[in-house]
Amino acid sequence: MPGRGRASVNDMVRVETAILLRVSRDEKSEDGSSHLSGSELAQAIGVSEFRTRSAVARLVQGGDLVSTPCFKSDGGQAANALAITDAGKARLDRLFSPR
Repeated sequence: MPGRGRASVNDMVRVETAILLRVSRDEKSEDGSSHLSGSELAQAIGVSEFRTRSAVARLVQGGDLVSTPCFKSDGGQAANALAITDAGKARLDRLFSPR
C-alpha cells in the first residue's frame, strides 16, 4: 500500500478482497478453513499486520468471515481458523463475475 497513515477506502477493499481470496484458497485444507497467523497472512498479501487485523475484523463484523479461536495441545493460543461465509463468497462473486 502506498504512503503512510490511514488507508483509503479503496485500499481497505483491496486488502479485504485479498484476504477473502486467500481464505477461499485455503478452504481446500482438511477442515475447510485457513490457519495462517496474523503475521503470515499479512506477509502473504503484502500488507502490515495492523492493516490485516483491521481488515479481518471488518470482514468478521460484516459477516464475510468467521474467526474461530484455536488452541494448542498445551492450552496456548494458536492462529485463529478463518472461514469464508456464503456472504463472503457472494462478495467475491460480485467482484469477479463477468458483467
